[in-house]
Amino acid sequence: MKKMTRTIIAAVTILVFALTSSAAFAADGAGVKSGIKDAKASPVVAQEKAAPLADAAAPVQPTVGSTGYFDAKTLNYASSKPGSPKVIKTKDDGSYKWYSIGVHTSGKLYVDVGSASYNENSVSVVVSTTKSTSGSKGSTGYVSPGTDEYGIGGVDVKAGKVYYVGIQSYSYAVAAARAYVYSYKTRTLKAGKTMIAPGYKGYSYKDSAVKYKIKPKKTGYMLVDVEEYGTGYASAGYVQLLNKKKKAVSDKLWFYEGSNTSYVVFGVKKGTTYYLKATDFSGSYDNCYVYGIAHKIKKSPVRYNKTRRKALKLKRKGAYKKTTIPANNKSGNQWYKFRVTKKRTTKIKLDTTYIKSGTIKLTLYAGGKKIDSTTVSNGDVHTYTITHSTTWGKANRGTYYLKIHKSKKATGQYKIKYLK
Repeated sequence: MKKMTRTIIAAVTILVFALTSSAAFAADGAGVKSGIKDAKASPVVAQEKAAPLADAAAPVQPTVGSTGYFDAKTLNYASSKPGSPKVIKTKDDGSYKWYSIGVHTSGKLYVDVGSASYNENSVSVVVSTTKSTSGSKGSTGYVSPGTDEYGIGGVDVKAGKVYYVGIQSYSYAVAAARAYVYSYKTRTLKAGKTMIAPGYKGYSYKDSAVKYKIKPKKTGYMLVDVEEYGTGYASAGYVQLLNKKKKAVSDKLWFYEGSNTSYVVFGVKKGTTYYLKATDFSGSYDNCYVYGIAHKIKKSPVRYNKTRRKALKLKRKGAYKKTTIPANNKSGNQWYKFRVTKKRTTKIKLDTTYIKSGTIKLTLYAGGKKIDSTTVSNGDVHTYTITHSTTWGKANRGTYYLKIHKSKKATGQYKIKYLK
């Protein structure tokens, strides 16, 4: 994955920023996450036209007596540029120079600030609800000569309100700054594309949850990947699947980029509207965190063998039978049967690697008699030896039935086969 690049243009010792983006992302782990690694992600992040920039809207009036004014651009995608920076020259006495910021959309306010050149003095930056550090919100920034800070602040803001940014230096310094707001509006996320969103500042300033609209073009299991974007820290947070009414149809799953066992997967149906809800994403101790989110759907059938009479037959030493469990907030059963032709060691293998939400319960019947039941640990592979016999470790001849019971929030895909 390309990192967010920074371009510093020295013209009259003024820094000019440029934000670029990449849709490529690295899937973690050779096993589960390789399923999403194959996605041919476009280098263009935006999946649809970005929201109009704020300068096209009616201006929000700055407070009388302000030193200056920023127009906070509305950003829904990283491919939208915040606009030209404002040139700032600090005072020499260490006091703050305050600038008004007009906000045109509710969301999360950030300010990009950079010192002008490699021989200028450093500057301190604060974002505030008043023209005072006592009203400061989000993170503060300390910008060294020739460097820049992306996303200082991180303040929850409301459309039509005025906020402030203060710039401080104990010696004259020239800097450039600009403001922008990430909107909390629902975003449409297409398979194989990466979309950028803000996380939260350190451990104190959490974002409102961001919801991503998804409408799968095929039925199967969906892997979700989240990647840090420009901070150097691993992504960590929660992902949950919602239905079209924005009601939860899965558990709230923890995602950590640095772990092969911490991954997110859901079962989905073609043409059905879902929402991915991402919350509390952070980048360790970094005070400016932005993440990229993407998903990939692997095609897999849904088997409606819901009654014992219509149980799906498992052939001895046959291939896996794959079954998608679409997220629907309903419990249910799926039935399988297999025939033991002579008394022998008999094994059934159940692979729940792609189930992370809810619970799966397996019940075994010999003819019409229940002989065993167990709850399956999600995200694992299980081999069961059938021991319904007078001879230890072997199964008697006859027809056996397996009932797979899923809880309300079980979703994903499992595979089952008759080993021997």
